[in-house]
Amino acid sequence: RCVFHSLKVDVVRDANGPIIHWVPKNTAVSIQMVEIDGSTVEGYAEPMIRDMKLGTFLQFERVGFAKIFQTEPVIKVAFAHK
Repeated sequence: RCVFHSLKVDVVRDANGPIIHWVPKNTAVSIQMVEIDGSTVEGYAEPMIRDMKLGTFLQFERVGFAKIFQTEPVIKVAFAHK
């Protein structure tokens, strides 16, 4: 169960609440991120990721930096660091 708390990040942090970053459902792009230990996490990115080239480093909000290493059939990125 989720309860909306606040738009202000500091208020949510002070309450020890989780911070959620979202992308619009109708434009979200499925991605897979390979972690340093080899495990895979699935998530969503903004649509502009489709226009990025192999080898591009990017930053995912509240996650860290990653490098695109596959664009077809699924966009895959390798986690680099926080």
